[in-house]
Amino acid sequence: MPHFYPPGRWLFLTWRLHGTLPHGRRLYRGVGLGNYELGALVVMTNHVHILLLPKISSSRLLQSMKGFTARQANLILNRTEEPFWQAKSY
Repeated sequence: MPHFYPPGRWLFLTWRLHGTLPHGRRLYRGVGLGNYELGALVVMTNHVHILLLPKISSSRLLQSMKGFTARQANLILNRTEEPFWQAKSY
């Protein structure tokens, strides 16, 4: 199914964990960088729900968020060569 990210509109996103997520590490980093405005965030045992208003392109934002959190989590968990997030977001 194609993704549709309307510019200037709030997005509700969900993506699954591949493995586990460390407890509350830097998921608010993008707010400080001015990449998005955060409405709500819930980290579940195997997925994330987030409501945000992008300030940059949605595809760039998602790539940045998932890439940064995957690198940080894999460092904390001492994991290498393994995916952290499922490729798709919804």
